[in-house]
Amino acid sequence: FPYPQFEKIPSRGVKYLKKVAEGNNFSPPSLRDVTNLPWKNEPADLGHKIHLDDVEGTLFPAGRRTKVLVGKDSPLQAKGFVMGRVRVFPGGSIPAHEHFNEEIYHILSGTGEMQVGGETGEVRAGDTVYLDPDVPHTLRNTGDSDMEILFVYSPAGVVEHWREELEGKR
Repeated sequence: FPYPQFEKIPSRGVKYLKKVAEGNNFSPPSLRDVTNLPWKNEPADLGHKIHLDDVEGTLFPAGRRTKVLVGKDSPLQAKGFVMGRVRVFPGGSIPAHEHFNEEIYHILSGTGEMQVGGETGEVRAGDTVYLDPDVPHTLRNTGDSDMEILFVYSPAGVVEHWREELEGKR
């Protein structure tokens, strides 16, 4: 396969690219070709764009506002994942819950305490926590200011614990 620039792509991707290249006399563009495209200085068509401030979100009784930005029932649709931003108020939390989705929490600002399975630890801005499917987890803001987190989970859908909390069951 004469395209060494593809060797850094995960093996599944390389296999696909090899198949495409061999079947279609594929020749990757050179850097010169890409930088001299006639539309390179035109603004991108961002038809699938929203701003965080345009999403009201949901205020939860446990002391947080969740804004789902991408996924079911949100401004931007995605088939395979959900992404959103949560503002956890001082003393507020995301109550203990579990779901069949795998998920990450990325802490954008603030400090807190997170329990995953039977382990508890502190989290702070810059931390990213991977959450296995079906493992109970909770997050509590232990700081004096709002805590902001970005979450992504897959597969897409609406997790049950949101409805349960709004109905007073959590």
